[in-house]
Amino acid sequence: MALAAQARDSVHVHELPTGTVTFLFTDIEGSTKLLQQLGNRYAAVLEDHASLVRGGIAAAGGTEVSTEGDSFFAVFPWASKAVEAVVGIQRELTAHDWPEGVSVMVRMGLHTGDGVLGGDNYIGLDVHRAARIAAAGHGGQVLLSQATTSLIDHALGETIAIRHLGEHRLKDLADPEDLYELLIDGLPQEFPPLRSLDPVLHNLPVQLTSFLGRESEIAEVRRALNETRLVTLTGPGGTGKTRLAIETGAVLAGSVPDGVWYVTLAGITDPSLLATTVVESLGIRYSAGNPSDQLVQHFAPRDATLILDNFEQILPAAPMITQLLGDCPKLRVLVTSRAALKVSGEHEIPVPSLPSPNETIGLADSDEVGGYPAVALFVERARAVRPDFTLGDDAATVAEIVARLDGLPLAIELAAALVKLLPPRAILQRLGRRLDLLTGGPQDRPERQRSLRGAIAWSYELLDANSRALLEHMAVFVGGASYQMIEEVCVPDDTDNLLDSLRTLVDHSLVVQSDADGEARFSLLGSIRDFALEHLEESGRADEVRRRQTKAFRQLAAEADRGIRGPDEARWATIVRWDFDNLRSVVKRGIDEGDLDVVFGVAVDLIRYGVFRLRNEVADWAERGLVLPGAEVHPLYAPACGSAAWGAVLRGDMERAKEVAGWGVAAAPDLDDPARRFAVEVLADVALFEGRLDAARDHVEELRALAGDHWDRGYIHLIDSLVSTYSGDIDGALETALQSRRESDREGTPSLRAWSYYLEGEALMQRDPDRARVLFAEAMSLAGSVGSRFIFGVAQVSAASLEARHGDARQSLGSFRELVDQWHRSEHWAQLWITLRSVAELFVRLESFEVAGTLLCVLSGAESTLEAFGEDEQRMTGLAATIEERLPAEDVARLRARAQGMSADDVARLAISEIDRLSALGAGKVG
Repeated sequence: MALAAQARDSVHVHELPTGTVTFLFTDIEGSTKLLQQLGNRYAAVLEDHASLVRGGIAAAGGTEVSTEGDSFFAVFPWASKAVEAVVGIQRELTAHDWPEGVSVMVRMGLHTGDGVLGGDNYIGLDVHRAARIAAAGHGGQVLLSQATTSLIDHALGETIAIRHLGEHRLKDLADPEDLYELLIDGLPQEFPPLRSLDPVLHNLPVQLTSFLGRESEIAEVRRALNETRLVTLTGPGGTGKTRLAIETGAVLAGSVPDGVWYVTLAGITDPSLLATTVVESLGIRYSAGNPSDQLVQHFAPRDATLILDNFEQILPAAPMITQLLGDCPKLRVLVTSRAALKVSGEHEIPVPSLPSPNETIGLADSDEVGGYPAVALFVERARAVRPDFTLGDDAATVAEIVARLDGLPLAIELAAALVKLLPPRAILQRLGRRLDLLTGGPQDRPERQRSLRGAIAWSYELLDANSRALLEHMAVFVGGASYQMIEEVCVPDDTDNLLDSLRTLVDHSLVVQSDADGEARFSLLGSIRDFALEHLEESGRADEVRRRQTKAFRQLAAEADRGIRGPDEARWATIVRWDFDNLRSVVKRGIDEGDLDVVFGVAVDLIRYGVFRLRNEVADWAERGLVLPGAEVHPLYAPACGSAAWGAVLRGDMERAKEVAGWGVAAAPDLDDPARRFAVEVLADVALFEGRLDAARDHVEELRALAGDHWDRGYIHLIDSLVSTYSGDIDGALETALQSRRESDREGTPSLRAWSYYLEGEALMQRDPDRARVLFAEAMSLAGSVGSRFIFGVAQVSAASLEARHGDARQSLGSFRELVDQWHRSEHWAQLWITLRSVAELFVRLESFEVAGTLLCVLSGAESTLEAFGEDEQRMTGLAATIEERLPAEDVARLRARAQGMSADDVARLAISEIDRLSALGAGKVG
């Protein structure tokens, strides 16, 4: 080609990269018009343009291959660098001070392929493809091929995005090309249709708002339509099925020879009117008699795609679709419906909610929420009613709003529209009444899409009586339930019809079926649950259903306590994890109603789960129960005091732990009363934390008489071994650790076995650090296999500390970051302080003296932190001396003053921030 054949200035063949490269073609749009407009001044404009383009190519490591007039041909060894170049060039062109009244608009095209040299230039189809891609664009537009996009879409920054433009046929190229355009913040993002060969045939409704977060779904629908000719998008009201179908149609429009055609069925309820509605909507006019025949006559010779929207109310008409497809061999049909059609050849694609951040935003997430599609949708729709709206300090609040709304696009749009009247925090506070709050949708939408309640009622009215009743009963579950629980709670006297009714609810997208570690689980989205609860209350059956729920989950907690202490620990921990929201709701209702049997029973049964799975609120349930009327005379008061005291230990409040545990001991004064065991365990643990080793031994002896099973004996071994380790009796500690292992081997409880490995590793940290590392790794593996995050975490602290002291200190940064974040998120302050001792030591080793000094000042000065003793105390003293040697006295004084006002949140953030900085330094990213 002429452009590629031009001689290159100062470029030699041996300098051109080969192999896989990315080609760039650019030229000025309307250059002839500019020449006529500027006359002699055009040469200066052309020179400035060339300087900016050359500078951008060189800055990104590209090579200029050739030029022709105002066109450039360049090559890059990496696709990411080519994108860096075009973004920089387009920004420079936009910012440049051109002559008055002049805009220099440059179109650009990128394609990645084989860099094959022929003589002193590139040859091959990939060069031609890159040139044709550039030629299809408009001034200011950057087009990319699929090959280039696949290499860079995972590494784009916050100011750059990619938009899919569909398949296009380009001049002189036999196969269509999947094209994308680069969207650059602050630069034009809307351009005329591409200059490709094919006309676009469709009647798709024009969308006045942007489409966010569904790229993978569009790709899935396209793949499905390539493999089968009938695809149904299903989902509850408000998930965006219609919009997804329309956007998929827009992508397909350029590549379907006979067009993409859209028909809404929302206005009909009579299945016999399907063919008539399609014929009238598309303006089909044939001489054939009935509408069905006219449809066949129209589509039989055509390679087209038909979109049928809102099919759920005419499901009996589904067989007509299969008949139409049978008579029209090149036709494809894309359906949206709240229930599948259930006909031969159908490929169902459930449309998920938009990806949303968790309701609780951690330290590392608060700056990232804007990247979630659900948040991006909220922000865009909010700006439509309040143009100055930004996330800013409201990021976490908006994240919680979209999470509470289950990522439903309709609900998010309705909530975002309220920004005109209310700030995000006020909207969040009112979401408890979401069905009343989320109304007032656009007047040009159907009635059912103007409120969240209307969207759900549309589906509810299509159900039979049994299915409606089951939906209402299932509303008492929070977070879903297993099939067995639904039987027990919802239909204990009518299980024969359960399967059919549940299938109906799933088919109508009102209940979501999911796989929970191999077992089926059924749940309702929050808005649907609110709607169903309203109807349950109106039915007069709510109290009866809730009584059955309380009984079922109280029994579950008792069974889980036994199961978690046995060989099926992983299974029972998983069951509790899945049903934790239900257990919480039952306990909360028990607290509200003063039902101590439920509150104390669940809190005592699940305290082991709560401690080892970092669910501190189990202990909180017990503490809230202690102040209820009649608590002190309840049979479970003493063990409930033990459960509540565990919460104080985890919070690092040892004085409160001793106080509450003391209540439990006093309530069960007989030394052989098992009811006092939890309280004595807490007292032993507190003594260990505080370095009162003789007191810890005394409590261990008391516990021996109270041990009821292998788990109790294993816990005694834990405390006993640690007392020996901290006392310097390493042989005794190892012997006790081995006893613990024999106990766990006999009973087959993974967490106890993990403890035994941890105990042995703790004992060997000084004597044999290499062996200790192996033991900690084994403990972490076992604990991780059953979700015991606490045991995993304490073993990881020791393993990371050993790595920092005896290995590559930088290799421990990642582990310590995970640990600080974990203890902070779960409010395990005692473990946070212990971990920060090792983090401070690591910072000293990496010569981060100021942050290390700040941490040490916090650890030594705050009343809420734990005092170090023994070897830890010696180590902390040595680190403090190092800080005072390396920093001027005035800096040390400044650090002490800074530390005095720092909260646990502040300290955790400081530690994570410094870990990130040191990690970046090690990776060569900063400094």
